[in-house]
Amino acid sequence: MLHLERARGLPLEEIVCRWADPEGRIARGAAPHFRFEDDPETPYVIGLRHVPSEAHPGTSRCEFLMETPPTPEAPLGEARCGVYENRPMACRIYPARFNSTSELTILSDVPRSGREHEHPAYQLCPRPWQPEDVDPLELPRTMAAAKFEREFFRSVARLWNDVPRAFADLPDFFRWVYDNRVWSEAPATTLPYPAAIRRAA
Repeated sequence: MLHLERARGLPLEEIVCRWADPEGRIARGAAPHFRFEDDPETPYVIGLRHVPSEAHPGTSRCEFLMETPPTPEAPLGEARCGVYENRPMACRIYPARFNSTSELTILSDVPRSGREHEHPAYQLCPRPWQPEDVDPLELPRTMAAAKFEREFFRSVARLWNDVPRAFADLPDFFRWVYDNRVWSEAPATTLPYPAAIRRAA
């Protein structure tokens, strides 16, 4: 998400949202949960903001999904990622995972629909992914980076959840963590939280 902020010049506040996930159906054990001071009992997943679909009224889409209206040749219209080069890591590795030894990349079975209801706009892949659909050199490398980043993001969530704050403070918190992720070999000094975070800590 910070890649999008940097590459597109869009403030993080305008591109992220939180989804309540009390039953873990969104996180599915992969994404960490964040908690917030206005609703500390509810776990939330952080994701890209969704907006109403113009091509399919009554549905929503990622705000970066570019849609075309339905045509006789394409009854559901067509869609493409508008930020493909800067898309989040989760989008880059979909629908892959490592096997138990992290030596092989497995293309997971994709569910028929991305949502619980049956609107055709939410139907996913028209056919199962095959190994020839991906780059066997690039995808495992991206998977390894994604695995590392997922563990780091979990530690970020734990740090945040030690003292849950307002959702509005989360972008500054993310920036603080990632801006201070690279250190020199010289003796480290303690870096202060930004003001919005320091108030609540």
